[in-house]
Formats: sequence, structure tokens, C-alpha cells
Amino acid sequence: MMQAYRTEGNYRSAARLSPAELRTAMANREILQDTALAFDTQRQLRFEIGGIRAVMPFAQCADGAENGTVRDIAVLTRVGRPTCFVIESLDTDETGQPVYRLSGGQKKLASIAGILTLDPALILMDEPSAALDPRNRRALIGILNALPCAKLIASHDLDFIYDTCDRVLLLHHGQLAAGGPAREILRDKALLERCELELPLRWQRDF
Repeated sequence: MMQAYRTEGNYRSAARLSPAELRTAMANREILQDTALAFDTQRQLRFEIGGIRAVMPFAQCADGAENGTVRDIAVLTRVGRPTCFVIESLDTDETGQPVYRLSGGQKKLASIAGILTLDPALILMDEPSAALDPRNRRALIGILNALPCAKLIASHDLDFIYDTCDRVLLLHHGQLAAGGPAREILRDKALLERCELELPLRWQRDF
């Protein structure tokens, strides 16, 4: 959510923040400003913050009020006067929907989006493809492959690992059974079977 900061002045635009700047601004409770992109009939304004879309109730904005009408919001948006606030956290998905209304797979993607705003050097993930439908699974693969940071992924979805990882550490009963390039480890049928695993589905028809 974004907490109102009822003051006026010239502050940095939240829309132009990089992920690293957004993280710093949130940590320092920096006063920011932005102009709403749109509004809806539930008296919520929509903003673009550090590349992520978020919503904020009109009452939390500077110049906002609990009983503000849609017309009041329309005037504020049309005039284009920046609204001042302090970002407490980002708890909406990329469309501005509250996280508690999302499906399990959508919540997972929203949590990943929240992590990305921190500009991490390393991301640890446990079964990230679980509960994702095919479309969102493909989207997640594309996102992970585009990230510049290091990623450590624990998963039984070997097709997903093949699509996202260059190297694999294969564990069996808590012990390291093998390590090496993903394209070699994940095509070693005998090794995988010794570790009670199966070949990725894409390779099973070859054997």
C-alpha cells in the first residue's frame, strides 16, 4: 500500500525510479510524487511505480478524502497535479489487483514481481513452477532467463530446470549425487533412475 503524505512540494517521480531506487526510497520512507494514470469507480487511483503498476485508495492521496466522488478524482487526474505519498509496500499485481484476490499461480508471479523490485543479486526459488498453468509457466521461464542475477532453483520439474538452468546439482537422500551441465545431467537416464527420478518428458520418447 502507499501511505498518504499530505504536503506539497517538488519530489522525485515514482514512475521514473529504477528497481534499486525504488528499494532505497521504500527503505528511507522518501516522499515521492506521481500523477495517476487512471481511476476506477471504487475511488482508487492507478500509478506506475518503478515499472510496476499499483493502486492506491483516493483517500490516501494528498488532496484526497474518504468521501471523494468519482468527479473529484477525475478533476485531480485531468489537471495532472502530482500526488504526494510515501510507499509502504507494493501489494498489487501488475494489473493493480489486490493480491488476496489472485489465484495460487498468480500470487506466485506477484511475489516474484515483488522480489524483482529489490534488484537482487541472487534469487532462491523452491518449486517455482508448481501451480502454474502452461501459459504462466512459459512466462516465468522467459522472465527467469532474462534476469541478469544469479538464480538457485530447487525443483522436481526437470523440464523446467532444463529450460532455466545451465548447471545442475543432483541430490539424492540429502547427498550430492552428481553435478555438471544441465544438458548432460538431465539426459543421463541411468543416473536419474538411480536417484529415483525420470528423464524430462521431452527426452523420454528417445529411449
